[in-house]
Amino acid sequence: MAKAEERQLALRARGDDFLRMLQREENALRHERRDIAAVEELLDAGDVAGAVLALSARRARIDRKTRRSRDKPVG
Repeated sequence: MAKAEERQLALRARGDDFLRMLQREENALRHERRDIAAVEELLDAGDVAGAVLALSARRARIDRKTRRSRDKPVG
């Protein structure tokens, strides 16, 4: 009986991890869409410099995130 409970707990923990990962990815997608919409609005308004600045800021955030995840210990 204890083995079955252990398996259940392990599966539940794995499911929780998957749900957190899914929520994180959905949140990242929302931010990406928001950033794209902001750049499109700037371009529609004719503000090319503002669009380039917004894209540059987005690139910097991506670089920081990539650097953080690369530096994170595995395990």
